[in-house]
Amino acid sequence: MRTREQRLLQALASRALLALAACSAVQNMPDLQAAQTTVTLNGRPLPPAHATAAGVWFYAEGERGNAGPETLNAQRSTSNDQVLLTGHGSVPESWRLTASLRKDEEVRLIFAPGAAPGEIGFKAETLAGQPLTCQAASNTVVIRAASGAGVIRLTRFVCGDRPLAIVPERRPLTHDPVGCSPDPLPAVAEALIEWDWRMQDGIGTPREPRTYAQAFDRLIKNMEAGSIAPVALAELRARRLPDDAPDAEWEDLWLAAHRLRREQMLSDPRFPKTPLLFVKHVPSVMSHQLTQMYGYCARPGGGLFILKEPGVTMRTRNLTPDSLPAGNFTTPELSFDAQRVLFAYCPVKKMPPKWDFTADNRHLRYHIYELQMADGSFRPLTQGDTDNFFPVYLSSGDILFSSTMRGGYHRCGSGPCFVYTLSRMGANGEHPRSISFHETHEWNPVLLPDGRVLYTRWDYVDRNAVLYQHLWTARPDGGNVRIYYGNNTWNPAGIWEARPVPGTHRVMATAAPHHGMTAGSIVLVDTLKGVDGSEPLRRLTPDTRFPESETRLAHGAGRPLPADFDAPVTRHWHSPLQETWSQQKPTEEEMRWPGHCYKSPWPLDETLFFASYSFDQLIGEPGANIPNMFGIYLCDAFGNKELLFRDPNISSVWARPVAKRAPPPEIMSLIDPERRNKGTGTFFLSNVMESWPYLPTNRPITALRLFEVLMKTTPNIDAPKVAAGLGAPGRQVLGTVPVEQDGSAYFEAPAGTPLYLQALDEKGRAVQTMRSLIYLQPGEMESCIGCHEHRMAKTQPRAHAHAIRRKPSKITPGPEGSKPFSYPRLVQPILDKHCVSCHDGKVPKRPNLTGAPEGWASRSFNALIKHVAYSSWNAPNQNYEPLTEPLRFGALGSPLLKLLESGHGKVKLTPDEWERLNTWMDANGAFYGTFDVQKQKKQLQGEDIGTILNTPDGLATDAKGHVYLSAVNGVDGTYPGHIWRMDAASGQWSVFTPCKPHPSRTREMAETGRHRLVYRLQSAWPAPAG
Repeated sequence: MRTREQRLLQALASRALLALAACSAVQNMPDLQAAQTTVTLNGRPLPPAHATAAGVWFYAEGERGNAGPETLNAQRSTSNDQVLLTGHGSVPESWRLTASLRKDEEVRLIFAPGAAPGEIGFKAETLAGQPLTCQAASNTVVIRAASGAGVIRLTRFVCGDRPLAIVPERRPLTHDPVGCSPDPLPAVAEALIEWDWRMQDGIGTPREPRTYAQAFDRLIKNMEAGSIAPVALAELRARRLPDDAPDAEWEDLWLAAHRLRREQMLSDPRFPKTPLLFVKHVPSVMSHQLTQMYGYCARPGGGLFILKEPGVTMRTRNLTPDSLPAGNFTTPELSFDAQRVLFAYCPVKKMPPKWDFTADNRHLRYHIYELQMADGSFRPLTQGDTDNFFPVYLSSGDILFSSTMRGGYHRCGSGPCFVYTLSRMGANGEHPRSISFHETHEWNPVLLPDGRVLYTRWDYVDRNAVLYQHLWTARPDGGNVRIYYGNNTWNPAGIWEARPVPGTHRVMATAAPHHGMTAGSIVLVDTLKGVDGSEPLRRLTPDTRFPESETRLAHGAGRPLPADFDAPVTRHWHSPLQETWSQQKPTEEEMRWPGHCYKSPWPLDETLFFASYSFDQLIGEPGANIPNMFGIYLCDAFGNKELLFRDPNISSVWARPVAKRAPPPEIMSLIDPERRNKGTGTFFLSNVMESWPYLPTNRPITALRLFEVLMKTTPNIDAPKVAAGLGAPGRQVLGTVPVEQDGSAYFEAPAGTPLYLQALDEKGRAVQTMRSLIYLQPGEMESCIGCHEHRMAKTQPRAHAHAIRRKPSKITPGPEGSKPFSYPRLVQPILDKHCVSCHDGKVPKRPNLTGAPEGWASRSFNALIKHVAYSSWNAPNQNYEPLTEPLRFGALGSPLLKLLESGHGKVKLTPDEWERLNTWMDANGAFYGTFDVQKQKKQLQGEDIGTILNTPDGLATDAKGHVYLSAVNGVDGTYPGHIWRMDAASGQWSVFTPCKPHPSRTREMAETGRHRLVYRLQSAWPAPAG
């Protein structure tokens, strides 16, 4: 049996049932250029939604704005009296008003007087219920439900003989929580849907307007490409009118076409007839790929909701626990049995005035909660001084998520921007630990059908920091990290929110900017067609080009403006690096709605999906986006989309069906238990010559050099500098391992350590250098075919590699001064011995090669680095990106090497000195081996800073003699994921737990050589036997 709402919606959908009430109100009013308008409901002034989302202004009784921060979630989800006002000030004829009132209730539109007299008129239509009366009073239009409840629509507002330009009163900016609107009543929901059609097609839009005839033809074309029934479409096409037919007739036909499209899309068997779980969410106070997930940037408002009957009504059920204070909610995850929901939540009382990390907001953190769908009970699963989000149920019962628990900061821009990476915990929140040792951020983990984890990783070692946020895979234990798509692709700037497409090997995701929150264009990724470039990508929303890499991304205001976050945009973010296949021409929709965008896709198949969409412009760093920009839509790949839900006051995102699903197979760990407790793993390389780009055949590769990339322990770019390159990573040399004559290598390496490799010739000089990272889990046995081999080329069959027939090689340490890296200890002694006697700075034309301080480094470094080829973000020739050319950087690409090899005076270098110089030239302009400013001062003086030296068995010591033991998987099974420390004086062992530094707390800090770890002493006891 149909519900009352269904019957009412059907009645509203039939234009033949509309009762036209010729209620033409005339009022003697000034002749207005723009009529400032206030709306009252039953005598009470009502401010509209927090921002004008594509010209939508919503007013409701008992509306969200009256709720305080502590009662936000307890407000009513429905309202009996509602007013929807839609239109654009620059298009006066676009204004439309829909009012749904109970008996004896009234709405008033109060116009401020203008400069000259005139008559205000409008057309009114009764849509449902009893006819409402329309009266003209002084400066006021009064709509009253005198004889009973009813719904009315007002259009064609005029002032004299001109359309009336209405300017609704704006809601003042508030830092209080953004409330949720009452659910739109059926008539208001219908008006929202029709308004959405108009905005899609350009009917009455400020830019790129279209006639009904033009919109009809475009709509038919999109419907033909989609899944609309051919017979129904043919009948509609046959009804096409002459171009010069009256607008009223064209409007009727255009509406009929849209109603057919909606009916057909919602009856598609792929469209699930189940409720949708979604989040009402306020975007962060600073729009950026990093800051969108920090608690200290969170804006309050929203919660968890269920859309009960998608496509039938806009009625919702609020799942948000009443006991949670106002805050920000993100990324819900439904359990496989659809009985539980994971979500991230940050309690925040007021919107920060800007995104600074201050004493007022530094305590704000996202934590993961689990909610029972049946009874609404919930519990926190994470705690402490870290941000935790993007939760995912694993097939094993554990939970995967992203967390800042690992510590460290990003290397570019300002901050602080804490690094968050893949982490894992038990089903009850026990044993939380990092399972990724990547040096920068990781987002949006999701399980693929084969059980692997797909996620987005930022990967910018010695290359552009903006264009490499693409897709990677790993096992659920964190091992077997592999490129999935895009690590050598500039366009789009990044891909986030990936989801597997049911029944296929493809994934659907959001192509988004770097300098903005995750939103942009929806794409389909097919890695059978490649792992880079345009071939694997299909644009599912071609109306939206890729933000920042193809379109200009609006540069936001530094702090929210006092009205609507809609100040004129005068600056933009736009990548100067362009792929040859980038789409340069703006689309019609983009010209109509600059910066319009999609996000949070949920694939139903390869061409049909749920997504959130915004007509309004995506704003980038350092500004904020309007709180109510996104609604939930059913979309297809052919330009068709239908609004399912929109809260006029707050964004609705991350929609997904509430349905059971089978868990993927559980991937068993491949970690070697014998090496687990040693803190090491092994790498096997089949053939280094299997490379892309190809390595030169006249330079045999005899060894690999291992560089360790250090975690950045200080916020903000180059604060302090450690190398010549912009935003360069800290690094140190672990050493070298041999490569067999057949190109194979097999070696042991420390686990939990971000590494990159160099392929060395017989003289120990880098022929090729990675600009990415690899790492091992404790006990992991990892392998690869070649040195970034071409993924789409066939590998030549070969016999068993020589290296695998023996035990793994041990790392031969590099020269003194390479770990920790120190130019004054690695290079300056050679200069003092051979060069300073002539290059002491006393002869002006000669380079000064003394070790005297100069700027952030030394005089000799500043003189020599000009003659060394190093890779740097923003370097000339586009830094030879995205693929590193062999022999381009390092010693073999440096004029300095050519000078030394050709002979320079009486200088005769020893093999050790050659190794030192080659190592430095291959170290990409490195000078310091620490981000600690005080230790840098010691290094500048040539002192040994006493950094912890990691040994192959996982033990380490510091300058005070304290011993550290890495116990990623637990020493005795009690404290997995922690570091043990033995005090040099007492011999007592203690367990340290990672946490963020805080000025009001005491912390003990130890620089481990990998990175700076910050721990709090928990307890102490004698070390376990053995």
